[in-house]
Amino acid sequence: MGVDIAPGTYVGSGTVDDIMGCYWERLSGTSGEYEDIIAMDYTHSPKVIVTIKPTDVVFSSTDCGTWTPAPAARPQARPAPAAPAPEPAPAPSIFGS
Repeated sequence: MGVDIAPGTYVGSGTVDDIMGCYWERLSGTSGEYEDIIAMDYTHSPKVIVTIKPTDVVFSSTDCGTWTPAPAARPQARPAPAAPAPEPAPAPSIFGS
């Protein structure tokens, strides 16, 4: 508790309590009011992913395991565009030129 965390995408190692599950929330303030909640989730997933934004004031989690920065996304390789089809050869003329 009370640890600063930089904005970015993080992966939680998952639920550490089979009964309770993982609860996390991103907050816009510390008033304790419901309106402070930007996003939240309660899950029993073995892997949890959260993106903390620079505008978030507080990030809090319970029973979610250890949070580590997510690996950088690798761009998907795209196949090279197909070569254009060759233009058909002009038909031979039966008229003299």
